[in-house]
Amino acid sequence: MLLKNVIIRKFLSFSVGSWVSLLIAIVTTPIITRILTPEDYGIYSLFLVSTNLFLLLALLGTDQMYFRFYPELKRDNHELLRKVIVINIISFIAITILLLVFREQLSELLFGVRINNLIILLILYIAGRLVIRICLSILRMEEEGVKYSFIQAAIKLFDLIIIILLIFIISSDSYTFYIPVLSLVISNFIVVFISIYYTLKTWKMVLFDRNTKIFISYKELIKYGFPFSLTLLITWLFQYTDRLLLKEMNGMEDVGIYSAAFKIVSILLILHTSFNSYWIPLSYKKFEEKNNDTINFFVQSFNIVSLITFSLGIILILCKSLLKILLGQSFYDSINIFPILVIIPVMLILSEVTMVGINFYKKSYLHIYISITITLINVVGSYLLIQWIGIMGAAISTSLSYLIYFFLRTWAGNYFYKIKINYLSFTSNLLLFILLALLNSFFDPLNHIILIINSILVGTFLVINISRFYEIFSKLRGGIK
Repeated sequence: MLLKNVIIRKFLSFSVGSWVSLLIAIVTTPIITRILTPEDYGIYSLFLVSTNLFLLLALLGTDQMYFRFYPELKRDNHELLRKVIVINIISFIAITILLLVFREQLSELLFGVRINNLIILLILYIAGRLVIRICLSILRMEEEGVKYSFIQAAIKLFDLIIIILLIFIISSDSYTFYIPVLSLVISNFIVVFISIYYTLKTWKMVLFDRNTKIFISYKELIKYGFPFSLTLLITWLFQYTDRLLLKEMNGMEDVGIYSAAFKIVSILLILHTSFNSYWIPLSYKKFEEKNNDTINFFVQSFNIVSLITFSLGIILILCKSLLKILLGQSFYDSINIFPILVIIPVMLILSEVTMVGINFYKKSYLHIYISITITLINVVGSYLLIQWIGIMGAAISTSLSYLIYFFLRTWAGNYFYKIKINYLSFTSNLLLFILLALLNSFFDPLNHIILIINSILVGTFLVINISRFYEIFSKLRGGIK
């Protein structure tokens, strides 16, 4: 069955939470960057970086196990989920012991300060995120887009409310990073109860229904999920090499300024999150149909996604001067960095479409090889360029690494499952996009000459894609045929 309007509506139901979260973040970011110094913002951002690391270790790729085997097990999915949760509990206990035993050393290593309370807050935050992640996985596979979106939005909404309250409670000018960190932990636990309520039926079956058995062992689950986990850990290093090296080479202030630039880029990173939320289960379902229209579905999906992401990236870059109002005065240097960083979410989103063959044919080990390659490139590139041009060097190295990441994932995915991409059209759009990003990072977009060049680049992009815009809008109105 071809993709119809109902698919588009379902995608929108999954993405609306991300966009509401974005609107809330637009309010939250100016508040945080005005109450925190760049140094404290750097500690706060490294708290989030550390959370991502330990959450990946706690998950051990179990969400990917759940997504992969869910369509095969049909009514026995709660038994699969039970095994997933057991793996999560064991790994979380091991991580908690590790963090508590080496709390002082890890606090110094991760945050640059010896504050044991940060480790306790980290453990609490990971616990809450783990439960929410399980609940979101359930809602994704059950295609409960509205509930999924509500949970996403609720996290950001409660975070904003609690930040405002804590500003009045925590009056000290020192350790102001506690304000956003405490807010994260408290809002997280509020949303845990909402998430469990929305998935209560499934949780009851997991806890009390023992009548079904599945023939997938823990060994098979871990065998499938572990390469994803290892890949994600390497990808974590790849994603955060820039910030970790900035911390060691330039100090916490540069980490804060660089992280604030990523806050602006989160406008498109949220699009990646919302797209991925629906794309992963949808792509598996389309592959399982195995009909003549399946490959055409992926080709058309890439055409639509590439044009939309390039267009949004260009719009974001052209709004460089306006976006300054989102940041406190101490963070104004972030504005010059973000245009280059916009390349990152665009390449991420596009690679999710082109690499599906790796997952369809269970070649998850290829993710490891790709991630190791890109991590090494980014480590070397960031180390050399940070010494040369500081923060901008980190941005250039990371963005270049994501370009290579896209092409490697595309090559590997197409080796197993060919998606016929119009590379001439795609390459033209990509080059125009990169030129625009570089130009607006190094020069003032309000300069008359830069305005003219920007106009030429954008005009060329529109001329090249005018027929595709019309075609895509027609399909979105009537469904893809």
